[in-house]
Amino acid sequence: MSAFADLSLPLTELWSSRLIFVYASTAVFALAVCGRFLLSRRRGGYPVVENVGESDFTTAIVGGYKKFPKSLFTIATPDFPTIIVPHSSLSEIAHLPEKKLSLDKEVYERLMGRYTKLVKSEIFTGFVKFSVQKDINKTLALLQEEAEWAVASELGNCIDWTPIPFFPTIISLVSLHLGRSFVSLPLSRDKDWINLALDYAIQTVTVASKMSSCHWLLRPIKAYMLPDIPYMKSQFTKAKKLLEPILRKRLEDALDPNFEKPNDLMQWIIDSSAEYRDDLDMHTRVQMEAVQAATFNVAFQVVHFFYDLMSHPEYVAPLREEMERTIAQGETIMQQSISRLTKLDSFLKESQRLNAMSLVTVRRFILAPVELADGSILNPGVSVAAPTYAVDRDSSIWDRPTEFDGFRFERLRARAGNESKFQFSSSR
Repeated sequence: MSAFADLSLPLTELWSSRLIFVYASTAVFALAVCGRFLLSRRRGGYPVVENVGESDFTTAIVGGYKKFPKSLFTIATPDFPTIIVPHSSLSEIAHLPEKKLSLDKEVYERLMGRYTKLVKSEIFTGFVKFSVQKDINKTLALLQEEAEWAVASELGNCIDWTPIPFFPTIISLVSLHLGRSFVSLPLSRDKDWINLALDYAIQTVTVASKMSSCHWLLRPIKAYMLPDIPYMKSQFTKAKKLLEPILRKRLEDALDPNFEKPNDLMQWIIDSSAEYRDDLDMHTRVQMEAVQAATFNVAFQVVHFFYDLMSHPEYVAPLREEMERTIAQGETIMQQSISRLTKLDSFLKESQRLNAMSLVTVRRFILAPVELADGSILNPGVSVAAPTYAVDRDSSIWDRPTEFDGFRFERLRARAGNESKFQFSSSR
């Protein structure tokens, strides 16, 4: 008997299976072509500025901004394009509600949430808006206490000049400083927890980068083969084991009417979400997301601050004098105190202006049609952002835009009507 007969497959079924394969192949090809077409259609009819080479988005942003300074243009970013709005529309898109322009959806899509398992919710955003900002002085007192402890434990009493590994030390300090806002003692100071959370944040970006470089049709296959994803799962399991006794104890303590609730992210979830209050998976994912969202951003800003200060030592004396005059030794820092640190605020904002974390800011995913004040329409299904890098180097907006001027924004705020503008720190 022929070997083919062992397949027990009649000719009609064989032909049928071939048809299925042909149909499947055609469908995949059609999806790829139609997807490309639909994505190109989603650009909304605005001029497209192609990036030079494979990753030179700086040239595209600057070139597009110069060519279309007062109108929208589009950058061809992976998966779906990004509409770049003019400087005049920055505050407009920044203050639109989440249901129209979504930060959470933007982060989820850009960091490949399907594969990195980012949280599809507004929990962390809500924590920042309604817990941290609502009771800002209580938050500041907590951060001050933790900052003093972190510096003392990590740096000690350096009587003489002492060399340190700068960036790792800053990362460690910032992790300890912010960690108390996310989960209370003793876990916030646990080195295993801190290192695990930092590693998970790095792995999230690594996996997102590897997945975004792959065609979207092939990503499920790549995800199955990528060793980073099982590693992330194992790290997540370890994080759950560390967090579980803390959450269990917190829920037990909540039954005590005299329990003094900590002012942290875990308590915010317990109090604000009946659905997730005892969900260990969700608590763990939001904790990892918090580290991802906050720690490295703050650390990079601190690093740039110190580099700019070392490059411009003439600012050391006036900054120190302002701090000594505004905040007495041992005094608890309040919001009013920070608002009086105008020189420090200006220096930080100038450092941020020339060392922005991204070429664009106020990145949002468009969920619903939006009409801007100039009549432009933002259609759903794509991203929108402001060209911060180009704006910060625009000589029509800034005097000597490429030069570092630490007190630039202090002078601008001194002008009538600008008292609440040009601020680095704000609780609003």
